[in-house]
Amino acid sequence: MRLEVTATSVFRRLFLSMLLVALVPLTVVSLYLGGRLASVGGAGVSLGTLLPFYLGTVVVVAWAAYWLARRLTRPIKALERGALEIARGRFEYRIPSDSDDEIGRLARLFNYMAVELRRLNDLNISKIITERNKTQAILRNLADGVIVTDLHGNVLALSSVAEQWLGVGENEAIGRPLRELWPNKTLLQLIQTVARNPGSGTRKAEVTTQSGSDWRLRVFECKAAPVFTGDNSPIGVVTVLRDVTREREVDRLKTELVSMVAHELRSPLTTIRGFAELLRDPSLDAEQVQEFANIIHEETSRLGELVNKFLDITRIESGKVQPNKTVVNLAEVVTTVLGNYAALAQEKDIRVEWEHPDEPVPVHADREMMTQLVLNLYSNAVKYSPPGRVVTVRLGQRGKEVYLEVEDQGYGIPKKDLPHIFDKFYRASNVAEQDSGPRGSGLGLALVHHIVRMHGGRITVSSEVGKGTRFRVTLPALRDERKKRSQVGQEDVESWRGATETMDG
Repeated sequence: MRLEVTATSVFRRLFLSMLLVALVPLTVVSLYLGGRLASVGGAGVSLGTLLPFYLGTVVVVAWAAYWLARRLTRPIKALERGALEIARGRFEYRIPSDSDDEIGRLARLFNYMAVELRRLNDLNISKIITERNKTQAILRNLADGVIVTDLHGNVLALSSVAEQWLGVGENEAIGRPLRELWPNKTLLQLIQTVARNPGSGTRKAEVTTQSGSDWRLRVFECKAAPVFTGDNSPIGVVTVLRDVTREREVDRLKTELVSMVAHELRSPLTTIRGFAELLRDPSLDAEQVQEFANIIHEETSRLGELVNKFLDITRIESGKVQPNKTVVNLAEVVTTVLGNYAALAQEKDIRVEWEHPDEPVPVHADREMMTQLVLNLYSNAVKYSPPGRVVTVRLGQRGKEVYLEVEDQGYGIPKKDLPHIFDKFYRASNVAEQDSGPRGSGLGLALVHHIVRMHGGRITVSSEVGKGTRFRVTLPALRDERKKRSQVGQEDVESWRGATETMDG
């Protein structure tokens, strides 16, 4: 403490000032007295006679100046140290005050200020913790997703529902850009617009995207609003997301159901009713009765097939059906389908070429869904090919992917129809002209498309009118999918049950 006091600039200034104040008059008086004594006493008296007295007085004055400067500087240094400790947040620090003068009273005021600051600090921390816990409890129990971002799009807070949708915990997400966690252009543009124009208030948008590891598309109703500080300065954006997938599915289902009833069910029902009325004619012979009965049976089968396919797709889209994945040899599945339904090609004198490797081609998939996929593509290729043509089925593995190709030499698909062939109830514009067999439902390829997506794959098509069509399905190879087995829930999983035998597009 002594070294700290004597090293301060205040101490040096006080010491030198007091020393000079004492030495200057002393020196002047000493010189004056020396001169007077020399003139009175003669040659025996000189300045040297006063030198010991002068030096002794200087030493005494210097010691007095040092003692006084240190005494005055020590409480100032204590006040400085106390102020520094309090500024650092050490409110328990106390400044020693052993005097009753102004400096002592100032020290006691500093100590009182530290006590009050500590009390206020404890109150603020407790309040902050309480508010934080309250905010977290609200976020955890909200049914909607909440994402709070700063003005640069970095995540500040997440609700538990938003964590599930993003597939990441709040601790992992905080500080990271939202575009890395959920790269949806519509959502990012909404948040960016509010961040750049906070005065515009709340903005809304509807976002259709995938969330987390869910293969299905979800529809979110998003509302973004700016967050302001106490002085009305924008600091971030809070976005509330409401999952309206079910509502949109209900609306879409109503529309599709009306369309199916109006366009798809009316035709077979009209045919059934017409031939049923003809059967009531007592003049019909046995051959005509058998013919009409066969027509009614065919139309009834087509009607049941249509309804079953529609229900299958609806269950997949609603998430009620999940794949029961196991290790499946896709080569064995294709061989079984081609063998069981060889009659489809034989009826039209179509040759089927089956190209596959000698070793198994394993995938992590639902076996029955893979059977439905292969049967749909194979039956389409046969159905929409003229008699005497060739249908080629290829299977192989390239790198980390397994591919399945079904190529025909059939009627082909016009370019304007290619973007829509996976839509429900859609049939190519040239089908009615070329197809002389039973009319397709327009649901087979939609079913294939959903199955491929559920297994994390993709499907592409290339076609040329009059020359044929090639469908290519790509699925992850087993070695990549094996890591995900633990993520596939096996409890409460509804097994896929195909309801039809003949699949067509």
